[in-house]
Amino acid sequence: MERPELQRPWEAFNGDWSRFVEAVNSENLGIVYDLDGMLFYTTYDVFQNFSIETGIDIYPKDVDRWDYLEYVATESGLDQDTVKKARAKWFDPKIIGRNAKRYSYTKPLVRLTTTLAGPENNYLLTSRPTNIPEMKEETELLIKKHFPIIPIQNLSMYNPDAGIQAPETKAIELVKLAPRYDWLIFMDDSVDNIRKALDTGLDNLVAINVPQGVIIPDFDDDRLITLGRYPNEIQSMYPLYNAFKCAVGERKNN
Repeated sequence: MERPELQRPWEAFNGDWSRFVEAVNSENLGIVYDLDGMLFYTTYDVFQNFSIETGIDIYPKDVDRWDYLEYVATESGLDQDTVKKARAKWFDPKIIGRNAKRYSYTKPLVRLTTTLAGPENNYLLTSRPTNIPEMKEETELLIKKHFPIIPIQNLSMYNPDAGIQAPETKAIELVKLAPRYDWLIFMDDSVDNIRKALDTGLDNLVAINVPQGVIIPDFDDDRLITLGRYPNEIQSMYPLYNAFKCAVGERKNN
């Protein structure tokens, strides 16, 4: 198969296709997934909860900044207490816990990556904080519900008490994992998390950014791949799944 091309430029695969094909088909491969915005459609759950409470319509496709929800709340003239409550929704286990929505195509994607690398070499790296009651339990229940093939001990959450920011925590975890593998593929919707991952200087890293809404990275790197979301929000992991599928098919056909 050839490099996957989609209908519009911002949905297309942008990056070093040959490097990606080599990584995907490596016999010693590690896979690292972000949770929210990559495997789980929690943006929808949070936005819907906000809309129901405030009457303000807000959609994931319009996201143009990382703090978009707080920005909309502030610009809509809501008081600071309501804005604070809006921000807290991102960390509410009742919203993003066991009943959170999963993106379409993530099931076959995880099935493919666990086949390629082995379930034990697929990891979940999230900024969900451990200091919020029930967060760890609800997150584990969510994973076991949708992706039981990934060992729960491969889940790493963010510990705010460590005194460092979440992006740095993810970068540290990637540095720990990288020496075990010939290639390490890290997937995250956050531009900041991807930037920090690339700042580690890991030569065997492939960093895949699938940004929310209309956000795009403001930097470039040979190890960076960006993918758009298509055909709609709930199905927006199709380009990512398709890229993996095409990369495997290309190696088989050569």
